[in-house]
Amino acid sequence: MIRILILVIAFWLLLAGVCAAQGYVPQQLDSTGITSGGAAFAISRTGDLAAGFAVPSGGGWALPAQWAGTGTQFLPLMPGDETGQVNGISDAGRTVGESVNVVEQGQLTFFFLRAAVWLTPHNVVPLSSLATSGDTDIEPFSGTAINNHGLILGYGKRSEVNGIRAFVLDQASGELTDIGTLQGTLTSSAEPGDINEQGAVVGSSEAANFFDHAFLWKDGVMTDLHTQAAVIGRNSHAVAINESGLIVGDADPTADFLDYQNAALWKGGVVTYLPDLGDVGGVIESFARDVNDEGTIVGTSITPSFEVHAVIWRNGQVTDLNTLIPPGSGWTLANAFGISNDGRIVGEGFTPQGVKAFVLVPDSDGGFDVYGAGCAGGGGFVPGLWGQGWPQGGGEISLALTNGPGGGTGLLLVGFGNGSAPFKGCTLAVLPLSPLSLPLFLTAGGAGGGQWLAAATLPPAVPAGSLFLQAALVDGGAPSGVTLTNALRMDLVP
Repeated sequence: MIRILILVIAFWLLLAGVCAAQGYVPQQLDSTGITSGGAAFAISRTGDLAAGFAVPSGGGWALPAQWAGTGTQFLPLMPGDETGQVNGISDAGRTVGESVNVVEQGQLTFFFLRAAVWLTPHNVVPLSSLATSGDTDIEPFSGTAINNHGLILGYGKRSEVNGIRAFVLDQASGELTDIGTLQGTLTSSAEPGDINEQGAVVGSSEAANFFDHAFLWKDGVMTDLHTQAAVIGRNSHAVAINESGLIVGDADPTADFLDYQNAALWKGGVVTYLPDLGDVGGVIESFARDVNDEGTIVGTSITPSFEVHAVIWRNGQVTDLNTLIPPGSGWTLANAFGISNDGRIVGEGFTPQGVKAFVLVPDSDGGFDVYGAGCAGGGGFVPGLWGQGWPQGGGEISLALTNGPGGGTGLLLVGFGNGSAPFKGCTLAVLPLSPLSLPLFLTAGGAGGGQWLAAATLPPAVPAGSLFLQAALVDGGAPSGVTLTNALRMDLVP
C-alpha cells in the first residue's frame, strides 16, 4: 500500500492536472461565547493562529484579539487606552497592530492611535520604545505586518511635518527605517501593506500626480509598480506580497474620473487584472487582500447594490466563497482578509447573531499537517515546506517550498513515518525513509529567495494512508552545506 502511495505522489508532482472546485467548512473563530462580534485580519502561514479584533459579549469597545483553534484571547491595551486591533501575526504568534486612546469631548469623539507589538499574548509594548536608532523622529501610529525575522512594518508621522511615513523596524537591532515615498519629499506620504520574509515591502504612496500608486520597496529601492506596469487609471494599491514576489492589491483599469478599483496581481512588473464575479448582478469594485505561497488569492467584490462578497482567485478563476460553503450554514461571507499556506481563509461575515470573525477550513477528510522545524541556511532563512488543498480522490492539491537558497537544488524526501534523527546539524523527521526521493530545482533569488511549486489534481481514486515529506537542500550558507525544511504529513483518503 505504501508503494502505491509513493507512486501516487510521484505521479502528482510530475504531472499537472486540471483543478477541480472544492468546498470549505465555515467556523466561528470564537466558539466560547465570550465575544459578540469581530473580524480576523491576519492568519499565520501555518494556519493555526489568527488575529484581528473582537467585541466582548458584555459590550464595550472592540479589543485586539488572537485566536488559536476556536478559543479567543483578548490582548492587553497600553495603559489608558480603550480599543485596538491586530493587523499582522508571525508564525510564532507575535502580533502587531494598534492600541487606541479614545477621548470624548462633548458630542465629539477623538481616536489617538499608538502602534503596538504583542511580544506574547500577555505583553504589549509600544513600538516607539523598541526604536533605538535610525529614523527615531517618526512617531509610530500603527503596526501593519510582522515577519519571522523580527522585521515590523508600520506607519507613523514625523513631528511638525505633514504626511504619513511607512517604516520598517528591526527588533534585533532597534533600527527604524523610513522607507521613503515615490515623490521623495518629507511632506509626501506612503501607506504600507505587507512585508515578506526577505524584507520586501509593498504598499501605496502619493505619486507626483498626487494620486496613490502601488509600490515595491526592496533593498532600499522603491519602485513605482503603477508606472512600471502602465496602469491606465489614476490609483493603485499593493497590499500583500508572498515569498516568490507575487504582489496583489487593486488598480483602476480605466482612464476616467470614477476611480473604481479592480483586484490586481503584479508579477515581474506586469499587472494582471483579476476576473470579477459574473453572476451576482455585476461588480463595481473588487479588492485582493492576501496571497499565500501557493499563489492563491482572497479578497472582496462589491456589486452595484453594494452587496459585499468574499471571493477567492485560483488558477485565473474567481469564485464567490459563499458558493463553496454548505447551504444553510447561516453565514454570508463578506470579506476575506487572509489565507494561510494550508488554504485556511479568515475574514468577517454576517450571521443571525451579527458580524463574526470566520475561518474557512478545506472540506476534506484528508489534509496537511506541518510538524517539526527546519534549520537556518544562508542569510538565516529557514526554508519552509507547505501543502494546500484536498488530498482525496479527484482533489486539488499543491506543494510549495519557500525561502530556500536562490537557484539551489535538493531532494524532496518521502518517508514512511514521522520518526526523527539528527542530520548535519538539523533534524530529519520523516523516518524511516522510502527509496523514493524527487529532485528539486529552486528559482533564482539569492539567500532566502529560492522557491519551488507543484500543483495538480489527484486521480479519481487514491489509496488511504499518510505520506511524510521533507526537503533537503544544498545551501552553501549553512554551516554543514545542507539545510532541511520542516516536515509535512499528507493524509490521503479515497
